[in-house]
Formats: sequence, structure tokens, C-alpha cells
Amino acid sequence: MSKANLDYILKHNKINKSKLEINPNTIDISKYPPKKQKINNQELKLIYGGNLGVPQNPFLISEFISKIELLDNISFKIIGSGTEFRFLENYINSNKIKNSNFK
Repeated sequence: MSKANLDYILKHNKINKSKLEINPNTIDISKYPPKKQKINNQELKLIYGGNLGVPQNPFLISEFISKIELLDNISFKIIGSGTEFRFLENYINSNKIKNSNFK
């Protein structure tokens, strides 16, 4: 999510800014130390907003989607379009992913 995405979400929704963070285009997070987060048994809603093209690494997004599918109380909503939209849509459908979808 970019700074502009974050500003838009804050402007149009009543949400605590501390619940949002900016992440660069689908980086490989294995290079970074894990961030400890307590969720308190509430559903964690993850949102990807923006372009879905080759630079956003759709293969890495599909790996992320598969990992999310293994977790309880987490959903992933994808809001965007681009050249790789169909790749991700087909991935979700063919793997019967339930925790991730498109808006």
C-alpha cells in the first residue's frame, strides 16, 4: 500500500491509523525480522489495493494467498486490476481459496 492509499483509507473510513501500515510492492519479507503482533482473537483483514502487474510480482502474491489460507481469522481482499489480475483470479479459483477474494 502506498502513502496515497493510506491517506485515502483514512479519509473515507473511521479507522485507527495505528492499524494501517505502508508496505512496498510485494517484497520478499523473509529478509526482514518477524513483527510480533497480538490480534486478540479478532479477525485480521488484509487489503491489497493497486495495480496487479508483473512489477507487483503476482507469483509472490499467490504464495502469500496460500499462506493466508492456512490461518484462521484472517482474510485478504484484493482491490485492483492489471495485466496479472486473471493470473491471481485463476489461482484463487483453481486452488479453492476461501480466505482471499477480489472486490
